[in-house]
Amino acid sequence: DHLAYAHPVPALKGTLGASMTLYYQDSLDLVSNTNQNLGRYSVHSEAWSLGYAHPFEGGASAGLGVKYVQETIYDRRSGGPAFDGGALFPFKERPLVVSAVFRNLGPSRRFINVDEDLPAELAFGLAYDWKGEKHSLLSSLEAGFPYYGAPYAKLGFELPVPVGEAARAAFRLGFK
Repeated sequence: DHLAYAHPVPALKGTLGASMTLYYQDSLDLVSNTNQNLGRYSVHSEAWSLGYAHPFEGGASAGLGVKYVQETIYDRRSGGPAFDGGALFPFKERPLVVSAVFRNLGPSRRFINVDEDLPAELAFGLAYDWKGEKHSLLSSLEAGFPYYGAPYAKLGFELPVPVGEAARAAFRLGFK
């Protein structure tokens, strides 16, 4: 589940935002080392974040966010801060936007007696809006470079279509 809100703040010459992300999965069987069923337990994670973004001359913008991430497995809980940030660079002569971001920078988390690093990564993206006479097609490409693991790419498309005089629907397709 995800909820987010952003609001321009003229006194700060930018936009403040807040979000909450909750992840829950179905409960699991709690089994002893002798394979006896002791009941059930749940696994869940939460992240609460605050961010600020600032526009610059020429249409570029940059933002930073701080979040608190917490994970719970059975009766064990670990949490701490993490930081995200990024920048957008639009091209005025073309409907092209280039982005660069970092995600999940922060200290490792301790579960019982083992430290676990956050899934930190750098990512770079491109978005191009193919404008036609009646419709436009937004395409995007992102290349991610995790601190641990192999690089990956994501490709996506969005086709907005009017469904009335004041409403639109967006058809989306993506591949990772």
